[in-house]
Amino acid sequence: MSTVSDDQTTTPPRDRAVALVADEAMTYVALRAGEDFARLRTRSRRYLATAAVLLLGAFAVTVALAGWAPGFLEAQVAGNINVGLLVAAGLIVLPAALSVVHLRYASRRLDPLAARIRESFEGSRR
Repeated sequence: MSTVSDDQTTTPPRDRAVALVADEAMTYVALRAGEDFARLRTRSRRYLATAAVLLLGAFAVTVALAGWAPGFLEAQVAGNINVGLLVAAGLIVLPAALSVVHLRYASRRLDPLAARIRESFEGSRR
């Protein structure tokens, strides 16, 4: 039976892994409590709430018009094109437009902040 002297003691691999996971969890908790993370969440939520209200509002207005003002939707604009057709086309284009706006917003306002948070996290792991 061999004995290990005090200066040669080693931590078992499982304990090192547990310590590493615990350290990363503490780092994440610290980052999550930070100002940059809160700003990122606020910006993201603000945009998503605005987009959701806009999109759901457009659908609600369309349903309301169909129910209470069908004559308005039947009004001819040009030839066989009526207001209802234009509203339907707008409902198809709106989600795509919101997606494009979101990509531009994210690249300008969210991605730089997320990169800064990522760098902070990765820097703390070294």
